[in-house]
Amino acid sequence: PSVLSPDADGNERAADFRERAMNRDPDHALATALAEWAYGQRVVYHFSATPAEDRARSAELARKAAALAGDATALAVLGNAFTLLHDLDAAGRVIREALAVDGGSAWAWSRGGWIDVYNGDAESAIERFKIELDLAPYDPPAFNSLVGMGCAHFGAGNYVEAARWQQRALAEHPSATWIHRTMCPAYVLVGAKPEARRSVTALREQYPELTIAEVQQGFPPMPQGY
Repeated sequence: PSVLSPDADGNERAADFRERAMNRDPDHALATALAEWAYGQRVVYHFSATPAEDRARSAELARKAAALAGDATALAVLGNAFTLLHDLDAAGRVIREALAVDGGSAWAWSRGGWIDVYNGDAESAIERFKIELDLAPYDPPAFNSLVGMGCAHFGAGNYVEAARWQQRALAEHPSATWIHRTMCPAYVLVGAKPEARRSVTALREQYPELTIAEVQQGFPPMPQGY
């Protein structure tokens, strides 16, 4: 649960658990994949003071996790981590393997949806997120799928729907203020200026030193339109 928490405190709590797990069993596939993902999250969500070091650690753990046998969940987490490293080809291969092992893996469907978002295929992304939400509407990946639905609609030019889905995700996890990075532009493009101002203000309050360059550096491999 700490790794899946969309805020800095949860990510920090996860650090102790993942190190203890890997110390007990250095070749545990899921623990290694979760550790890799957590390091990637630190960069993408602006939790890290040393993003280059954390990205390098994530890449190191990705290579190790890829060599370990794992179930569909471990493979889905590994696929997630590969996307944060901008290696969409590796992520796609891992997610296809995860779904071949377990076609009902909600995690794998959610991650497959995000890969479609990154590749600019909004229609396929929305379909995959819907499948994930039907399979496990209350599981941890459901939150990311709500954000993903918003990003997919943004990519398709449906800015009202983009804002609606991301607002729904933020309502479920108010501490995930990084959502404003993509929700605010949706409001701007709809012409909802008061909502856009509130959104960017919330982002700046949480990250007062955040710059556009840092947002771009931290982003996963979003399509150019973003």
